[in-house]
Amino acid sequence: MKRLFLSVICMMSLLASWAQATADARISQALNSSDWFELRRVFQGADKDSVMPMLRLFSEGMVATYFNRPDEACTAIRSLLNNHSAEIGGGNTLSMAFMLAANEARTGRYAEAAETLSRVIQAFEPLVDSMALDMHRGYEKQYRILAEYEGVDSVPGLGTKDFRIPFRLDSVGPEHKHALTIMLPSLVNGKAQDIVFDTGAGVNVVSTEAAKALGMDVYDVGTRLSGIGEQQGGFAVARELCMGNMKMYNVPFFVVDISSGVDSIDAYMSHLDMIVGVDFMNALGELHVDFENNGLFVPKAQNRLSLEGAPNLCGGVAGGYFVEGTANGEQVTVNLDTGAGNSVLTYSYFKSHKEYITTQCRADTLGSAGVGGVKIELAYVLPSLDFQIAGQGYAFPEIYVSTMPGVVDLRKANIGMDFFIKFKKVAFNTKDMFVRLFP
Repeated sequence: MKRLFLSVICMMSLLASWAQATADARISQALNSSDWFELRRVFQGADKDSVMPMLRLFSEGMVATYFNRPDEACTAIRSLLNNHSAEIGGGNTLSMAFMLAANEARTGRYAEAAETLSRVIQAFEPLVDSMALDMHRGYEKQYRILAEYEGVDSVPGLGTKDFRIPFRLDSVGPEHKHALTIMLPSLVNGKAQDIVFDTGAGVNVVSTEAAKALGMDVYDVGTRLSGIGEQQGGFAVARELCMGNMKMYNVPFFVVDISSGVDSIDAYMSHLDMIVGVDFMNALGELHVDFENNGLFVPKAQNRLSLEGAPNLCGGVAGGYFVEGTANGEQVTVNLDTGAGNSVLTYSYFKSHKEYITTQCRADTLGSAGVGGVKIELAYVLPSLDFQIAGQGYAFPEIYVSTMPGVVDLRKANIGMDFFIKFKKVAFNTKDMFVRLFP
């Protein structure tokens, strides 16, 4: 799913040639670079009547999508597709129809989302290679399945009482890495199962073996996930998920084969049998990760954006969440990934600082494991990094820099548990889209 949404923006380079004014040019540049924070700033400050109509609708749709206003996103994208499909081209039309369906699904309108994809598949089948529509077909089937369930991701009592979910911090990976992950002791359909809490996971994930053992409703629906690599998978629904004093019903998961087939590597992936991520957080609205008391806390009364200024959290549709911050004083946009034991500067950062890194930093190897397999690459070790987000910071004594492209390369860093555990609490609000760090 991440790959498809990224390709939407890559195809938008054509917009730059249409820019007629300074605002149009800046909006086009933000769209082409997938810089949603900058797009929001530029678009909000622009005279909307002076912005090219196609560009205005594109911007409205993308800002609303990435800052969790799905109803507004649907309105803008429908108008874009109805009035400007010829201008944006077939590739963008196909991708924006997929995004329209994703926003409809975010509001629980699964049957409507399925119909949206059905219409676009019928329209494009005579025009494109059949494989280009495979992902759309897979999501259409998933949405039709979810339309048959009552209360997908429903949490009885949400908004009327507090929920507390105990967790433990497990050590994962080689001992010298000191990597930790958040494990939630849970009951899935009445059976005990530890679940990883991973803000970097764009969807909930379960292994093939766990889905069967836990009695989940498993469907023969093809899916494609991007992680360390890319993998074909299936689809399943957990009828009941119990965590602490909270119950969730009809929780969708993507089914994948976690095993790599190499025992020495699989030993570092055994904790990945079940993962909850962005979909889980979106269903709850606000979630505090309390490291002092080792628990997740879902307050009955959600906090409003208390600090002045714009929301500082973005994403939640095309993968995980990301924020703006600074790295050694340089403004950067970074992924927030509690599923990563250690923070890493991405290939994008490496490209921007290649000469310094390759001549002044120590070379090493970097290994990572996740959905899609294992990656071992040449990397460099930056000796120090002063990193700041949401008004709080931490000085990394050293941090690895990746030299290989990956799925998170639109951001400069992937911030993991070695950063988060430096704080007493981290609060995520996916309704008003902000993150707060409490030292």
